[in-house]
Amino acid sequence: MTPVITKSKPSTGDRASFDFNTAVPTLTCTPIQRVRCPPSAQKAPRTCPKLNFHVFEEASPVQEKVPAVPAAPKRTKKSRFKVEFSDESDSEAKTEKVDKGKNDLPKRRNTRKAAAKPKPAAETVPPRRQPQRTRSTATSAATSSEDEVLTRLPTSTRTGRTRKQTSKHVEEPEFMRTIEEELDEVLDMSIEQLRTSDAETEASSRDVDLEVLRRDVCCNLDREEFCEMRGGGRPREESNLHISQTDNKPADLSLEEVQSQLRSAWLTLQHFPCPTVYPGLCGLLALTVGQRDPQTTAMLHVQSLGVSSRHRTLRHLFSSLQRLKKASTELTERMDSLSLDEGSRVPAPPAEQRRSQMERIFSFPAADLPSFPHKHCQDLMDQIQSLPAGVTACLLSVGGVKPLGMDNSVMLTRLEKGSEPVTLHISSSKQQVKISRLLQEMDNILSEQKVVSCVAEKAAWWEGRRALDSRVQLLLKEMEEFLGCWKSFLLPLTTDPQLSIQTQLLHKALSARGVTVSEEMLKAVLSASPVLSEEDLKRFTLGLSKWDTECDRLLQAATSQLLEREEPRGHVVLILDKFLQKLPWEAMSILKSQSVSRMPSLHSLLGLSVQREADSRSVLSSGVNTRKVFYVLDPDANLKNAQDRFKEWFSSKPEWQGVCGVPPDSGQLEEAVATKDLYIYVGHGAGARFLDGHSVLKQQMRAASLLFGCSSAALAVRGNQEGQGILLNYLIAGCPFILGNLWDVTDRDIDRFTKALLESWLSAGSGASILEFMSSSRQATNLKHLIGAAPVVYGLPVHLQ
Repeated sequence: MTPVITKSKPSTGDRASFDFNTAVPTLTCTPIQRVRCPPSAQKAPRTCPKLNFHVFEEASPVQEKVPAVPAAPKRTKKSRFKVEFSDESDSEAKTEKVDKGKNDLPKRRNTRKAAAKPKPAAETVPPRRQPQRTRSTATSAATSSEDEVLTRLPTSTRTGRTRKQTSKHVEEPEFMRTIEEELDEVLDMSIEQLRTSDAETEASSRDVDLEVLRRDVCCNLDREEFCEMRGGGRPREESNLHISQTDNKPADLSLEEVQSQLRSAWLTLQHFPCPTVYPGLCGLLALTVGQRDPQTTAMLHVQSLGVSSRHRTLRHLFSSLQRLKKASTELTERMDSLSLDEGSRVPAPPAEQRRSQMERIFSFPAADLPSFPHKHCQDLMDQIQSLPAGVTACLLSVGGVKPLGMDNSVMLTRLEKGSEPVTLHISSSKQQVKISRLLQEMDNILSEQKVVSCVAEKAAWWEGRRALDSRVQLLLKEMEEFLGCWKSFLLPLTTDPQLSIQTQLLHKALSARGVTVSEEMLKAVLSASPVLSEEDLKRFTLGLSKWDTECDRLLQAATSQLLEREEPRGHVVLILDKFLQKLPWEAMSILKSQSVSRMPSLHSLLGLSVQREADSRSVLSSGVNTRKVFYVLDPDANLKNAQDRFKEWFSSKPEWQGVCGVPPDSGQLEEAVATKDLYIYVGHGAGARFLDGHSVLKQQMRAASLLFGCSSAALAVRGNQEGQGILLNYLIAGCPFILGNLWDVTDRDIDRFTKALLESWLSAGSGASILEFMSSSRQATNLKHLIGAAPVVYGLPVHLQ
């Protein structure tokens, strides 16, 4: 029913409570749509403040005479409307299937012409009763991304107009592969939904008004008291709400008292932490511990990252485990009835055992105060020993004392199998380069890129793009300058035996002179010493007490023995917080030639490691079979350059399967990512319109995914929430490898990267890792920083069979 604003006759009692110059509008439930108030009521002078308000009444006001509603005309012919129901998380409506007739192509041409010409003024039409259309938003969002590009870039400068011949040739501007794919429904999800089953709550959760945080604090308040608190008031005196407060002011608290209160709060939240509060609490508690207990500091840093992804993974694992148990209950009962031994039981299936193991990995700790932090630290050391051989995990997050805010310091933790964890607190208070300024510059570059993409003149378009490319290049240099000597912690260790020898000798000599430094820290700096400058080494010594000229001589002697050391060949996994994940760390000069990927949390990395060990036929274990490939090439049929570059090549592979120029069938695509070894998507966005988040989580993903669209690897951060994106659904579903772009890219330049990467990798032969060819493929682009730095990888390295 649609509410209609009508006038109610004011009574004497009403005038005693409210003094209005006009009649109070009320809402009555009638099927008539949106009738405006009379002009007299709209133009009446007001004496009260201009505030937006509505007055709702449970019953319609009594009227002396109800006007008769004219009867609707009878229809002699019945009409049938096709209605599609969908519960996708994607905001893009599914593209309509191409009609086998001849009407689709002319419609698109007419749409483009209509977008280029101004619309005539609409005539005044009396209001009519029309049926409600609940999918109007989805229909408007279903326009093709080609029309979206033509709206931003005027068609007069692209097609349909004769260009003047100029003496100097200017290359045509390129189209952006951006498209809006994600809804904000993730932010409306209650945290108490995360452990429930998809099948049980999928239908009912949409109609529930969830107020979890307020429900936890105000669980004992009645409705009136709760409304008072929402309005900014205080609960009544007789309420049972008791919140403990300390009598000491923050300035009077000692470090031990602050640490005690933070520890108490952390233990209260640890079993089911809130993603908006828990990371900051872990960071503050880690700062109070510092280098006095490196294991506890590292444990707190690990717990602060990827809280939302752990909740979502636990929810998915729980629902999957419930379905597996339900499916195997009948078979287990039959086997038990056939067993000769009454005490024997059929073991759980391997899939059920693996999911139970994954659930233990992602679960949150639950320990009491006496066992803190010993039990948590022991769990961390067990997790470090479970890391894959040759893999170094580097955790980076913005730290500080600002609650729910961002400071100018970064916390860096290095984890490696067989070594003690090392955590650093990199402060930029005395540096010229601030981490907050770097993040702001990245935001400015991405915002100005959207402005430049709307420029119609070719020369100005290219000039703006090249200026942005130079700014990204400068940003990468400043990021490396901010890290200084501590960028050595982002590199894997060399396998040269001289490293261990020189580290032990230097550590023993420095300890004899009273210099306190961990052996793991020295090993990381000495391993990267050939790529560190003298200024970097000097900065390393400034943070050590009792350092003198003799210590400088000892350090130089140790580094000179490692000038000819072997190049490190390990793999680095970056685990970044919601602020730092937007920066292109992989494109820095020190990491450009290294094998680098990302993961949302240490637990996600351990989950992939378990998956590789448990399934010998997985892509991580056996490699990628180049004959088992599925591709989706330009499903919107508006990337002509991509089709010209890849269509003939992809079609020439007889074993490959895929579609070109048409949307893929959803069932075919779901089956492909679950059975093929490689999934290649060349189109707009991440392809979430064809393979949305719910479809991804239906079954285990096998295929390594290469998503070459705009912002396909970007995680959207809204408010205090952690980053969200369909990329996390891929990881939760078990996808071993995802390549995507951090921001919007243009079609022809990213196609150069795509072609260089696929040609070099697929022709390299057995055992070749795709990450070995990332650096050379970045150089194949025209804008080597604005476009070349956009591709990043999530997961673990995959190689060819």
